Amino acid sequence: MSNVDLLNKRLAVIQSVVERSRDIGKTKVQKVVYFLQEGLGIQLLYRFRMHHFGPFSEDIENNISVLKGFGYIEVNPDPRGYGYHITPTSREQLPWDEELNECKDDMVKAVDILNGLDTSTLELLATVHFVRHLLDEPSIEEVIGSVSRLKPKFPTQTIRSAYDQLVKANLIVEAPGG
Repeated sequence: MSNVDLLNKRLAVIQSVVERSRDIGKTKVQKVVYFLQEGLGIQLLYRFRMHHFGPFSEDIENNISVLKGFGYIEVNPDPRGYGYHITPTSREQLPWDEELNECKDDMVKAVDILNGLDTSTLELLATVHFVRHLLDEPSIEEVIGSVSRLKPKFPTQTIRSAYDQLVKANLIVEAPGG
């Protein structure tokens, strides 16, 4: 896939997430796109690193700026000082490539489910998923311990519950003896 094709695909996905959401913050865009790539397997080739609010990709932030610059989305600071509001404009949807068309229904369902979660829950779920995949066949206790150190604001039972949700959604395959 050429760099131009990859960029077009990334922009189409982010614009679609904003369209489905109607009003979404930057952190939530990061987490939704993270799960589209890491959960659904959409080949966006973003590299994620751990950040204040879980997995973060600088490229997603840059792609949001590109979409704003071309007038496909609006990005406005929250008047109360709590992040940003990203909203769609009236411009046409960017064209989707063949792979995106093939998984469009799954993607729409995933975006709708993820949009129904608050940002803090998405932060925790994405962090648990990210940590689980960083470690080499970790036990659930190792994942919970690592996430607890990274995110002490979340109680251990909440982290365990997030892990269980990801297992139930088939986004984590439990290690032997799990």
